[in-house]
Amino acid sequence: MRRKTEKDSQIHQSDDRFIWGVWMGIMLISVICLPFIVRHSELARTFADMCLTALSLK
Repeated sequence: MRRKTEKDSQIHQSDDRFIWGVWMGIMLISVICLPFIVRHSELARTFADMCLTALSLK
């Protein structure tokens, strides 16, 4: 069994920070877009279609 080294911990920590940054970016974009999506139902449908398309392309 391999021991965790300091370098392994730093790599894991940087990966975690990247994931948190991605999630914060998604949340920021969502909050910024929310007023526009609420006012225009076509934008809400387009946004939902884009999300469903991205999920189905996996």
